[in-house]
Amino acid sequence: MPNCGLDVTNLLTLVRGANNARLVDDLGVGSHLLAETCRHFARGFKHEDCQITSFYELRDTEAVVVSSLTPAPPPPGIAR
Repeated sequence: MPNCGLDVTNLLTLVRGANNARLVDDLGVGSHLLAETCRHFARGFKHEDCQITSFYELRDTEAVVVSSLTPAPPPPGIAR
């Protein structure tokens, strides 16, 4: 899980109107859900002989680009 959030700009264009759009939004930078999850995990993790390590990408991952030629997603609840 991206504990500090990730840039979801491109992902949101792919899930616009879909049932999982809220989940993708909750993974974004500044997410209240991620901040709460991180706080609860740190408070509940009591293994003193373990170390928590965070990893992050140094370069942007290639993403799908939505253009005017990309078909619009189906309405929510309608499968393709």
